[in-house]
Amino acid sequence: MIRINLLPKTLRKRVEPGWWRLIAIAVPLVAFAVMLGVQLSANAERDRLAQTRDDRTTELALLQKYITAQSELTAQQKELEATTGIKAQLERERVAWSREIGQFTSQIPRSTDNPNRLAASLQNMTLSRIDPAAATASAATGLYDGKAVTTQITFTAKATSANDIEVFQRAFENSDRFGIQFGGYTRGQDSTSAIPTYSFNAIVGIVDQTPVAPPTPPVTPAPTTPGGQ
Repeated sequence: MIRINLLPKTLRKRVEPGWWRLIAIAVPLVAFAVMLGVQLSANAERDRLAQTRDDRTTELALLQKYITAQSELTAQQKELEATTGIKAQLERERVAWSREIGQFTSQIPRSTDNPNRLAASLQNMTLSRIDPAAATASAATGLYDGKAVTTQITFTAKATSANDIEVFQRAFENSDRFGIQFGGYTRGQDSTSAIPTYSFNAIVGIVDQTPVAPPTPPVTPAPTTPGGQ
């Protein structure tokens, strides 16, 4: 039987091709699949980074005690080096001071009243260095009898007579190795006897006696003759 559609074209039922329906269903599915894949990949990367962070945190915790021990050893090493340096410096100073104290005490003259004892007995003393430039400037002004001293000894002492003090002062003034700045004296009396005592203070400077090496003479080239003969 033949069917004839007599309706106008505007009212006729249109039959759409079936592949449009397939596209309408497939596009959302593909988009969902892509989004799901991206999300799963992002989650996997996040989990991997979190795992890496946890692994590094664990490693750092394990290494922390070794890092702490290394830091303590480094600090102890620096402290030991500083202590060793100070010890070496003190040792050098001790040797130098021993030499200069020996020079100073050996210069003290004998008493004019009793040759069996020194003209003065030291009560206390302090040693210090003088910069060579400052020593030269001080010598130019007449300090230490115009001598450029490199070490000074500040001290107090006692004598039994004013004459012994004068002998003491002249012994250092007349020496090429020493200079002296006398500070004055006061007269007193020994508490256990009636012997008078004279307390005085002074500063003795020691001239550096280290020999200076002579300058090396310049080398004169041998004369040459014409023609290189």
